[in-house]
Amino acid sequence: MQTPLTHVHTQTTNYNQSNQENFMTRQPKYHWQFAEKEGGITRDTISGTEGIFLQGDTYQSCFGGHGRIGNAVRLKGKTASINFGNKAGRFGTSDFTVAFGLRIESTYDHNDLDLIGNRKVHGHGNWFSLRLEDQERLTFAVDENSEGKNCAMVKTRHLPGLTDARWHHIAIVRAGRTLKIYFDGALATEGASKTGIANINSSIDVRLGYSHRVTPAAQYEDLRIYHDALNATEIQSLITPVTQPFTVFTSETSLFCSND
Repeated sequence: MQTPLTHVHTQTTNYNQSNQENFMTRQPKYHWQFAEKEGGITRDTISGTEGIFLQGDTYQSCFGGHGRIGNAVRLKGKTASINFGNKAGRFGTSDFTVAFGLRIESTYDHNDLDLIGNRKVHGHGNWFSLRLEDQERLTFAVDENSEGKNCAMVKTRHLPGLTDARWHHIAIVRAGRTLKIYFDGALATEGASKTGIANINSSIDVRLGYSHRVTPAAQYEDLRIYHDALNATEIQSLITPVTQPFTVFTSETSLFCSND
């Protein structure tokens, strides 16, 4: 059963573009910019780790269009995905951050969809997962084994605009026992595990898009994986500068886990 939010507080933060470079001192472990523009392979700019575009009769993964800051890839079809191998998701018990730009074109009227992760099973296992639920909610979860050791999950409230076919920025962060989800630079939810830190060392490949549920028709850009926990200022520095202040919604909630 999900534990209700204990409290929610709101504050307004002005985004300062001039300080952007001063905050980003940590570099990603993997960074896919999708600059190739054609073909069936994309390589990260740090180590050359390949992302393989998976194709089928009813789905397609391809380079497609331009995002807010660079080239984009497009996933079409409910089982479309890009396979990045398993090393990118072997975090062990270390902190990590996964961040990317996202433009959702269609959810196919589904309410539970894969965005990124290495979860190939319906229940417990050794994985991390980011999903889109109920059209406008994000769910970030981690798990250690088939018995659910140190399994933890955090969900946002409904995020108006998430599926409006416009570009948004998503970031998930594990910092010790704490899981966080950022939406367009704002902390959307966080929670602290009551047990321990899931040791994620799976042999299952990390996929953008379909893992074991369906995935939305969407474009992605600027995929970054850090083996560190970025702070709020660092997350904000990844966002394309805007001219208006944004509102930061923060909430505290106990983490929970299920076999869903």
